[in-house]
Amino acid sequence: MCGKLLVAVMPDLLAALERHQEITVTPEVREALLSISPATVDRLLHPFRLRHRRQPFRPSPASGKCVISATPRPAVGPPFLQASPISNNF
Repeated sequence: MCGKLLVAVMPDLLAALERHQEITVTPEVREALLSISPATVDRLLHPFRLRHRRQPFRPSPASGKCVISATPRPAVGPPFLQASPISNNF
């Protein structure tokens, strides 16, 4: 969550955490949390975001194309579909 959104929900989030007895905050800390700027939030959370960064999605090379063919079967069973990845690297 970016600093702008976190600062916007901070009053409601702080009240909910106190109401459910998840956190106890002194008046000085409450004042500091409610007056913090979005840039300061982003700067303070930067080291944590670097450690817990999500990995980018990288599709596998074989997921480029997929051919689906229907193979006829006897009338006694359900139809049979076969899929095989094809890599055309030329």
